[in-house]
Amino acid sequence: MLIDDLHEIVLKPSQRNIALRFAALDYARPEDIQYAYYLEGLDQEWNYREKTRLSSNTNLPPARYRLHDKSTNSDGV
Repeated sequence: MLIDDLHEIVLKPSQRNIALRFAALDYARPEDIQYAYYLEGLDQEWNYREKTRLSSNTNLPPARYRLHDKSTNSDGV
């Protein structure tokens, strides 16, 4: 399922883990793109992922969260 088509993901109480992959559309040097995410309601600061485009959260307590993500281009901007 593509997250682009969703506004909200609702997990059952038994589903406490979530992993999401990001993509930035820069084809020049995709290996140089850096990613960060912030899970509002859980994280206190941005999680910088360097060249990994995966966010993973385990054992989430029941709550409402909002995911924020950002990336550089291949030039680091």
